[in-house]
Amino acid sequence: MTLLLSISSNVMAVKLYKWVDEDGKVFYSDKIPPKANKGAHSRLNEKGLTVDQKGAAKTPEEIEQERELERLRKEKEAVIAKQKAQDRVLLKTFRSEDDMLLARDGKIRSVDNYINITRGNIKRLKEKLSIMQSQAAEREKAGKHVSPKFKEDMEGIKRQINQSYASIVSREQKKVDLREAYDNDIRRFRVLKKLKANNQLEVEAQERAELNTVFLCTEINQCNLAWNRAIDYVEENATTKLQLLGEGIYMTRAPSEDQDVSLTVARIKNKKTGKEKIFLDQQCRVSVMGQEFCESETSKDMKRNFIPYLLGQK
Repeated sequence: MTLLLSISSNVMAVKLYKWVDEDGKVFYSDKIPPKANKGAHSRLNEKGLTVDQKGAAKTPEEIEQERELERLRKEKEAVIAKQKAQDRVLLKTFRSEDDMLLARDGKIRSVDNYINITRGNIKRLKEKLSIMQSQAAEREKAGKHVSPKFKEDMEGIKRQINQSYASIVSREQKKVDLREAYDNDIRRFRVLKKLKANNQLEVEAQERAELNTVFLCTEINQCNLAWNRAIDYVEENATTKLQLLGEGIYMTRAPSEDQDVSLTVARIKNKKTGKEKIFLDQQCRVSVMGQEFCESETSKDMKRNFIPYLLGQK
């Protein structure tokens, strides 16, 4: 201010600028030097008060940063808008948690029905394959020729069995996805309705049967080792004899006694991602005692121990 007060009144009649150089030093003059024009500067009135101020010109990095911030703001706004839209649909669709649980269970039952139908188809395919294999063996034993068409039909059945197991794996994963989606919706519903959470979802989460018969491969060598162990596991635990050994499938014969356990392992590759899974399927005899055995702890342990065995933990 001492400098400003010392300036004569006729000088104050002209424009006075305050500007900063590259070193951060402050200067006063009646003109902005060209080299300082892009830097921060301000115009003062006759009382030395700022009447106009301009910031330093933005660097390319600052401009790019502002663009990125603007993009992030728009993304955030889009996420918020999407969440609000989902919330409106959620509140319009369901009146209570019970409604949501009923809807979820209905969809899961539908998936279970599909899985049961697929298992029934697998059973019929296994029986048909067993008959054809016996016929082929009898012809070879009698010195007769097994036609290429007959062999191709057997290979076709093997492919159908493998595809059916891949379908079961996919549907089991769909059940997991459905539960997770509805769990998230119920939690959101509680927030929107300001309801206190009960323990039902937590109890279900603890009791829920995970996909403990599906092993996810991470790389080829690990998958090869796990596949060999899967075959060993079937040989150690199945009570029926081997029926089919092919590329990506190892299957024992259908159960004939109430205490029999038929096991199949299938190595399934996702065509889109290239990732592989190894799936264990357990079948018991279709009888009251056979189904009771399938629900026993011995049977459940057989499924629970599958993945630890493949990992070398059993």
